[in-house]
Amino acid sequence: MAEHIQINDVAPRIAYVADGVQAAFAYPFALFRASDMEVWLDDAVQGGGFTVSGAGISSGGTVLFAVPPSAGVRVTLRRRVPLVRTTDFQSDGLIRAKTLNDEMDYQVASLQQVAEEAGRAVKRSPTSASLADLTLPEPEAGRVLKWNPGGDGLVNSGFDPDQLASARTEVLAAAAAVAGAHGETLAARDQAVAAAASVADPLARSANLADLADAAVARTNLAVYSAAETDAAIAAAGPGSSVLDRLAFLEANLAVNTLRDQIDSGWSVLKMVDGIADEFEDTTGIASLGGATYDAAGDYVHNAGSAYARIANATPYAPLGGTAENFNDNNPATECVSAALGNLVGTATSARILAKLDLGSVRTVTKIEAIGIYAAAGGSQNTNYTGAGLFYSTDGTIWTQAGSGETDITATAQTITATGSWSARYVAVTAGEDNWGGGQQAVKDLNAYEASATANVTVVSAAFTAQTQPDEARLVLLHQPVAAVALNTDVAIEASRDNGTTWSAGTLVNEGAFDATTNILSAVVDLSGQPAGTAMKWRYRTFNTKEQRLHGVWMQWR
Repeated sequence: MAEHIQINDVAPRIAYVADGVQAAFAYPFALFRASDMEVWLDDAVQGGGFTVSGAGISSGGTVLFAVPPSAGVRVTLRRRVPLVRTTDFQSDGLIRAKTLNDEMDYQVASLQQVAEEAGRAVKRSPTSASLADLTLPEPEAGRVLKWNPGGDGLVNSGFDPDQLASARTEVLAAAAAVAGAHGETLAARDQAVAAAASVADPLARSANLADLADAAVARTNLAVYSAAETDAAIAAAGPGSSVLDRLAFLEANLAVNTLRDQIDSGWSVLKMVDGIADEFEDTTGIASLGGATYDAAGDYVHNAGSAYARIANATPYAPLGGTAENFNDNNPATECVSAALGNLVGTATSARILAKLDLGSVRTVTKIEAIGIYAAAGGSQNTNYTGAGLFYSTDGTIWTQAGSGETDITATAQTITATGSWSARYVAVTAGEDNWGGGQQAVKDLNAYEASATANVTVVSAAFTAQTQPDEARLVLLHQPVAAVALNTDVAIEASRDNGTTWSAGTLVNEGAFDATTNILSAVVDLSGQPAGTAMKWRYRTFNTKEQRLHGVWMQWR
């Protein structure tokens, strides 16, 4: 074990952000004494309210607060040792290893302390070739530091930057008063600059904002541009920067608010000047559902598949007698009646099968249904027999029961059903284990079901008349992707101005969430290439059998 602490290569400072619960904060550097620890909460050094453990241990220790610092408070711990010589070796005296090690540790700790502070000081890059003097000038109220004209020293600025900001606002206001709208001439802009210079604070002029003989440079300093310069700047900035882009943004928000009001108020189709909004309170705004289903409770159209689709063309078998064809025609008017069953106690499932279907291959079965099960005439126990059951199998040998259990069979026909999700090629209904004597069992129908595939749909709106022939349509959709959906691949929106004879597609963009499940989609459709017309329609299409719900459509044209 070391006889002295070791000063490791660890910075003598660590910081945390308090969570309001934590009271103990570890430090990874060595302390000689507990008093060497300096504790800060935010920007205030603390004189008490904590204890320090771990002094004299090379790996550090813990600062424990009596009251946990509040959440969000910055906790800073750092070692602060007096920068003094702690020992003095005597001439010809005995120098003990521990004393020498302690002194060396103290000196290294002092150097780490100085290095940590120097590392957070302002300094030039190690690769800088500048020899500029970094000495700070005397502080002066309301001024900022800047390089002198020679770039070799720091000086105070000649103006207050806060006053400059106010002056610039005044300059721009004066310029705007003269310049007018976006299409003014270059001369008008120059006139605006001159007017601005006459009212601007002298500090603004001294800062080279407007007091220039060169009007073009003055316009640049003032961020006041000619029409051509403005158009060029918009083009360079790209989509989203122009006034029209901002208007489109506001228009989309108006559409969402309109649809939200319709949902809250239960309106049907809302007709506007050159536009409509439909939140599907009913289907009056829809000309064709195109395979979609309208949900009146949720006010949406969707392409969900049916929960259960009957598997047709399965091959029927009647191992215990009867005519097989009579129980696989989805017609409960006919039935399959077994031979006399006798005593079935202890008989395996496969030997008690009254009716069986071979589905042709292993399918995912979601429901099995036996219709018209009853105890037929014959025998001495034909009024109540124990346990008709539904079973499934992948190979026709090993059978697994579907549902919660078997059902007592009486002389009155009944239907038994099991739902779930099973991999099966065969499904069957069995007679229960009982002494049937000469009794018989009958079943009128046996069906197996699977989930139907989601359909692709094409929903077309009713026609709405535009006042004049439009060249563009803007659409906003409230869209719920039940399955994962790729915009413009699994879903598309189109518009027509000739009553649906010609369609043009828009590019759908996700504008964000409408609620926890529904997104706001927008699209712009170019109609200029379509035949002349004013009968406006929208068309919504889904692809790749992805389940989706459409809760509303807003369409504006111009």
